Amino acid sequence: MRTSFGVMLALRLLGVILLGWSSLGVAQSLSWQEACRRDLAVLPDFLSQNDAGGRWAERQQGEARLAQALDEARQKVATVDNEAQCVRLLNGYLHHWRPGHLAVLPVQMEPGEQATPAAPTLEMLSDRTLLLTLPNFAPAQADALANLLDAHFSQLAETPNWIIDVRGNGGGLPQIYQPLLGWLLPTARIDYPGAFLVTRANVAAWARICHQQMADAPCDKAAQHLLRRLGKADRLWLPLGGMGPFSERAMPLQPNRPKQVAVLMDAGCASACEQFLLTVRQGMGIKLVGRPSYGAIDYGELLAHPLPSTRLQLFYASARTTRSPDMALDGVGVQPDVLLPEPASRRAETVQVQLWLENGEWRSWSQ
Repeated sequence: MRTSFGVMLALRLLGVILLGWSSLGVAQSLSWQEACRRDLAVLPDFLSQNDAGGRWAERQQGEARLAQALDEARQKVATVDNEAQCVRLLNGYLHHWRPGHLAVLPVQMEPGEQATPAAPTLEMLSDRTLLLTLPNFAPAQADALANLLDAHFSQLAETPNWIIDVRGNGGGLPQIYQPLLGWLLPTARIDYPGAFLVTRANVAAWARICHQQMADAPCDKAAQHLLRRLGKADRLWLPLGGMGPFSERAMPLQPNRPKQVAVLMDAGCASACEQFLLTVRQGMGIKLVGRPSYGAIDYGELLAHPLPSTRLQLFYASARTTRSPDMALDGVGVQPDVLLPEPASRRAETVQVQLWLENGEWRSWSQ
């Protein structure tokens, strides 16, 4: 979610920005070892205060374990002499806090960047079964899935068995898979709202995004509102739509939907891909098949925070789902309805699921 912010905050931000520029020459003259040491030093306190899952990680991992991880990282800094080594060291330390939606990257680089994300594909495995492969939900594929569904409308409507392959789908935007939901879901589904963590650093980060993408007036008004809400407090949670589950109406349903759907999943399915699993498993006749997903979904809405070196930036979560703690999934993953071992090959697993849908029997790999 991108929120806009305000004048009082803008003045504060200006001071921060000018301070950053005044120290830029000094920071750029640092060795990578010293730059990495400075960046590492600020991470624990910043995460505890501003990351939506920071204090959850402190409780789950324990202060002693995180302190040990920090000590080990400090020792390894002595071996750093370039950017790649520093980024690898800092991300190794962050992994002790949370396995996903938390990363250090070079300035000007966005999480999950890839040159040309693979497009969705549709393949007829037989006259009774089709394979819909969704390799990602990248923003660059905003229209690709909708266009594919339109182009193959007759095949989709006439084929009773679908296999939807999201193995290795690292996520992206939930909006990308919206055109598919009318084929899969009942009239309504259960979902959970989120809650944003409001801190001064988070407001500043949201403001930087907002001022790049929106007019100043809405940013200013929202900033003043959030800072008033925060008052003298260090942090507060801002619920979006309540704190419990709600029923959401699905988009118009397709009249000729598949009778049986198997969603092939594995540990490569993360973030928005995991939200896709949670959503579509509410459809009738849909089974999740494979291995548990990655487990990076409880905390999200990434913000960027510049680190002291000015060469690297921290991407961290500013929001959490209200589904937790009753159904926490980070580090655990969404569990399949049918657990399968690692396959001999992706194709072999696909064929096995096809035979299951068509004949109602499981066959071992040796068969």
